[in-house]
Amino acid sequence: MESRPQKRLMHELDAWIRSARDEAENRRRVAAGELDDGDYALCPKELPPGLEEFVRRMMLRSDRFILYKHGNLSGTCCLCGAHITAGEAGKRFKQGEFAICPACGEELQCVLMGGASFESNYVGNIATVQRGRDGATVFVRFWHLMRDNSAEWKDIPGKLKEIVRWGIRGNKAAKWEAEHKYNYCMSTWREDLDGWTRVNGKINDFPDYRYYFYLPENWRDIFAGTGLRYCEAAQYERSTGKKNMIRFLLDWARYPAIELYWKAGYKRVVGERVTGRETRNAVNWRKHSIRDSLEFPARFLKLLPREDWTTNRISRMADLWKIITGSLDYPEPVKLKDEELVALITSENVVLKWIYPALGKAPAGKIVEYAEKQGISLYRDYLEECRELQMGLKNRQILFPQNFSEAHARTAELVAIREKKIDMEKFRKRSVALERYIYSESGILIRPAATPAELIREGTALSHCVGRYAKSMSEGETAIFFVRREDEPEKPWYTLELRRGKVVQCRTRYNASYETCPEVLEFVGRWLNYIKKVDRKKAAGTPAA
Repeated sequence: MESRPQKRLMHELDAWIRSARDEAENRRRVAAGELDDGDYALCPKELPPGLEEFVRRMMLRSDRFILYKHGNLSGTCCLCGAHITAGEAGKRFKQGEFAICPACGEELQCVLMGGASFESNYVGNIATVQRGRDGATVFVRFWHLMRDNSAEWKDIPGKLKEIVRWGIRGNKAAKWEAEHKYNYCMSTWREDLDGWTRVNGKINDFPDYRYYFYLPENWRDIFAGTGLRYCEAAQYERSTGKKNMIRFLLDWARYPAIELYWKAGYKRVVGERVTGRETRNAVNWRKHSIRDSLEFPARFLKLLPREDWTTNRISRMADLWKIITGSLDYPEPVKLKDEELVALITSENVVLKWIYPALGKAPAGKIVEYAEKQGISLYRDYLEECRELQMGLKNRQILFPQNFSEAHARTAELVAIREKKIDMEKFRKRSVALERYIYSESGILIRPAATPAELIREGTALSHCVGRYAKSMSEGETAIFFVRREDEPEKPWYTLELRRGKVVQCRTRYNASYETCPEVLEFVGRWLNYIKKVDRKKAAGTPAA
């Protein structure tokens, strides 16, 4: 007997292994009380009462399109159902443009019937809840409402294409798909599956994030005796406008802390979780008490009104607790008063780790105010430099220098010298050699940077990174010049880098280029011609820059 090809045997072995693995996984789920792969069939086939009326009342009134046929001459108003021609609408129909329906007087967007536009195939998406036939499972059903090209909408159930189904039983949930949405690079496409297929990945992933949600009048009866029996769905609907109601139901059943936070009044915190805007790991949602879900004593929640707490503020309080008690990141514990904690919790632009060296040396509110005024990242650098130089931050003149730019430039220069990154004598000689390029015309002058401190002050004043070029300047790798107005020679305006006789960059505040300022652009052009003449006159061997 002739043996089967080895390739075919390997294919059958692979199929057997996959099947055995899936069966083992399903047995594990059942033993853990999770839903079985075939439990999607427990969902009723009929639509819940009131859904069709909801579609007519809510969804069809938002279908504001004129659906026109090829030829761009005739179409249908999806809002009122009238059949119209382009002449009646005042112009030819064109994809994406707007026209006025002569029947209802509404201005509507034109969409080609059967075209590539999403709106030409779908009116929208809708979801609702329904009790399973077993009495213990709540199903969340999700449909596409397919377009009725006649706009008559005589058979709404026939236009509902169910594509996703979630099952909730106790504190377990599962998801099945009849259609899968693929995203690759900038493309999206959909594929109908062979029946309902269980999704083994994240069940919170949605095929489309925009959808209507219909909450039936008997929703409490639907939830009774299930994992959603205490769910306050109607309250969530009213307070958030149904923002991701599906996620709210799934999380309520699966994570005990959702119900605890919601009923305790921390609705903003729950809302961030449900809408995906939460600060990760701020709350352990699997815990069965608010106290256990936090990384700090729950008494600190009294510092703010419940409606003012966010997941980011909870995360900041967790960091503050580490600062108060001492940790690997904050080895020296800091005593902070309640009012200081409030200032630090609510000042969300200030990174706590950045101002940690200053905490305890002055009132936290004043530290935050000063840091925001001077620039948070610049103040962080200054504090780090003060710590490296072992300067006493308890001295208010050091902690809050009156002229921050000068103080920051001084500490940065001292740190650089201390670390032997900059040879001060080399920098001075380099600056003197570049003085031959000093030039002024039409009220503008340009000169080389005289010291590393000047570079740092320049970067601080204009919020760019020229301070980092001090070593390159001293080593002769580049040349930094200051462009000033002649009547304000000490006021930073533009900073120019010259390398091998060419302008590498010339920038002002926040790295804006000189190319956007014709006055400076023309001046720099004339200056480049000037330095070429200077170089030709210089003795051979003198570097240009």
